[in-house]
Amino acid sequence: MRSLLQMLADCLWPRHPSVNLQRLDLNDCLRFLIVVAIVGFNGPEVFLAADMVALLDILGVALFMTAFAVGYRMLGITILSSIKKILFPAEWTVFIKMRRQPSLVAYGIMRIGINVLLISAVCLGVFINTAEIVKKMG
Repeated sequence: MRSLLQMLADCLWPRHPSVNLQRLDLNDCLRFLIVVAIVGFNGPEVFLAADMVALLDILGVALFMTAFAVGYRMLGITILSSIKKILFPAEWTVFIKMRRQPSLVAYGIMRIGINVLLISAVCLGVFINTAEIVKKMG
């Protein structure tokens, strides 16, 4: 579709005097007249509406990015709480909270230490195997 200014120029000042005005598409001329009528009747509010549309687009992008940031933050909190539940099971942290009996506190610390050590060893083994597989593929 040709630009509106080019259509107006073709209607008012044809490039060649022998240009047949029948060639111009009536729908293009009507679209141009509709746009001119809308701008004429609404006046400067049209430009205000265009600015509001731009502001709403910017607001939409900002809200979209905020939703992603909140989602990632919630994902991080969920992952950290899951890691806490895995490394420090509630059954063994109860022993640490019993301050009056030092033997139970030591037992709880020992159980949690062994749990953390075993989970770390398993994760290290998985990491080493994954690194070897990647090395063989590349």
